[in-house]
Amino acid sequence: MSTNIARSRAKMTTTKADLSKEATPKVQPEIQPYEKPMKWFDGLVLVPGQNETRSLIDQDPDLENWDWYLNARFKHFQQSLEKLKTIYPGGLDEFSSGYLKMGLVLHDDNSITYTEWAEGIIEASLIGDFNAFNPSAHLLKHEIDEHTGSSYWTIHLPVMENGQPQIPLGSEVKIRITLPSGESLDRFPAWVLRATQSQNPPEVLFRARIERLPPIYNGARPLAPRTPKIYEAHIGAATSKPHAIGTFEEFEKNVLWRVKAGGYNTLQLMGIMEHPYYASYGYQVSSFFAVSSRFGSIASLTSLIDAAHKQGIRVILDVVHGHSCTNDMESLNMFNGTRGMYFSEDSKGDHPIWGTAVNQSWTGNYGQYFSSDTDHAGVEYFMLANHIIKTLFPFVTTIAEDTAGFPTLALSTDIGGLGFDYRLTLGPAYHLFHLLKTEPDDANWSVRDIVASLGNRRLQLGEKTIAFVESHDQCIEGGKTMSQWLFDDEIYTQMSVFQTPTPKVERAMALHKMLRLMVFAFAGEGYMNFMGNEFGHPEWLVFPSVQNGFHTTHCRRQWDLADFSRDLRYRDLARFDREMLEAEERGQWGSAELGHVWTQDEDSRLVVFTRANHLFIFNWNTKLPAKDDNLPIPEPWALEGQYRIELSTTSGVAGAVVNDLNKLILQPRSAVVISTLMELSA
Repeated sequence: MSTNIARSRAKMTTTKADLSKEATPKVQPEIQPYEKPMKWFDGLVLVPGQNETRSLIDQDPDLENWDWYLNARFKHFQQSLEKLKTIYPGGLDEFSSGYLKMGLVLHDDNSITYTEWAEGIIEASLIGDFNAFNPSAHLLKHEIDEHTGSSYWTIHLPVMENGQPQIPLGSEVKIRITLPSGESLDRFPAWVLRATQSQNPPEVLFRARIERLPPIYNGARPLAPRTPKIYEAHIGAATSKPHAIGTFEEFEKNVLWRVKAGGYNTLQLMGIMEHPYYASYGYQVSSFFAVSSRFGSIASLTSLIDAAHKQGIRVILDVVHGHSCTNDMESLNMFNGTRGMYFSEDSKGDHPIWGTAVNQSWTGNYGQYFSSDTDHAGVEYFMLANHIIKTLFPFVTTIAEDTAGFPTLALSTDIGGLGFDYRLTLGPAYHLFHLLKTEPDDANWSVRDIVASLGNRRLQLGEKTIAFVESHDQCIEGGKTMSQWLFDDEIYTQMSVFQTPTPKVERAMALHKMLRLMVFAFAGEGYMNFMGNEFGHPEWLVFPSVQNGFHTTHCRRQWDLADFSRDLRYRDLARFDREMLEAEERGQWGSAELGHVWTQDEDSRLVVFTRANHLFIFNWNTKLPAKDDNLPIPEPWALEGQYRIELSTTSGVAGAVVNDLNKLILQPRSAVVISTLMELSA
């Protein structure tokens, strides 16, 4: 599960070596002390001297000023957790199984129960093509939950005498609600599992459909990998056809094997929830429990997941909490005639950049991490969700997309953290693309700034990171991919392996490899890549919209460009990406603590560091090779022995065994990963 959290700034700590001291200093914004007590914590009793989150502060002394808040947050979370266990007889399992009783539930005996939460209305009925949209045919009964006081509307439809359900599978369904004013509104059932939009004839609005829940998966699941190697994919754009939208079935048949062959152990699928506007990439969600019908059925998605599991590939679904479609007729917006049921009534309920509604208690604008501006309910939601997931499904991995280094984000809820396993950090990609945009000549890049930016994370505090060079953000229209920045126009004219490479192509090939290796080896405990970028796909994704006449021509991935038979340089980039992942699998350095940064020199432009008994050497010099006195090999690697070149950004070097690293020569713009075949002294 990947989700979205705060997009503010905060002071971040560095890795084992205090890298930031040698880099260009950056001014951190001053954070004002919070006011206490805050309304969210009204009634909370804290005993002086009893702080169960003290370990957070012991790990990160910068949190000392917010000890009261961290303790109060943890206590409030514990109380909410106990309240849930008290309210629901089945405990957390029952609480988290709302999909079994909410919405349209088609039971095994073909009877149907429909239940909807709706406050502030006076009447509700179930309508659809099955009853000619007659609001008098299936009136819902109003009930008040004895535990929560919430207002529910429900109806039970017994199975017919012929054994068939009263509402045929696939029928269109809506809920018609009547407001106290007498006004009637037709709305999508909030928990609907299926929504469709006809293309022939074309329809503007989606239609909610009754769907049967798929059977619970009982097959074998791959274990959590030591180091996640994540392949991010968009199903619709994963097709190679120029005038089509990709499907789950097509991905399973044509793409999944490429993910496996490329060395990736995790598949992350974005844009899975139903969204009316395709060009939103899945970030304007209308139905949070429905699979996007553009890509296929629930059954075809589960088939893809099952196939991935059989190949040892885990699957992560990108869960979009922070963006909800504002179309009243096909989303949660204005469900009961007001914004307040599912969203904040004020400006906090709007996301002006995306034109979406922000789900109340799910995300917010964090002006500060620990203040009255913090969305306390949103933070606690993540804590509760992660605790429930880890309690009921301990094999599940959760990842939070994070731009700011939110403190305690990837620490266990047992000690007061938010409970994610990893943070997906956007910092390295932002820094590298900023370099490409503002300084075209890599001879002027500061190697210390690169090291400081990539090392600026909270690993020493126990929080693990997924790093990447490019995600989907860098590959959508309006941006440029790494390969587009590096190759420029020659990406279309100079990619044949039979052509003598131009200086621009040589530079692009080298930096495309070096930047990926540097990010994976230095910036995280896991690695992510967006589909096609591993081989430098020559185009960004242009989703169909009004502006381009709804064409899908450039919303695809041309996988065959990297096939060996095409004799294009893309295959060399794909091969290096695979070799990099394989080298990590052999050396297991991705999950190890970062060792020592021996060299980060602006004059020689060398970066040398160790990790998991491996030596990493990067020569960022654009003209001079690194050798002899200009290649400082750290002790004890300088001693003669047996060393193996595990990976090299230049061809024909990997796999070689050398006895004396002092005789090593690194060409300009190149990098190597070296292992030792003997025990090294400290």
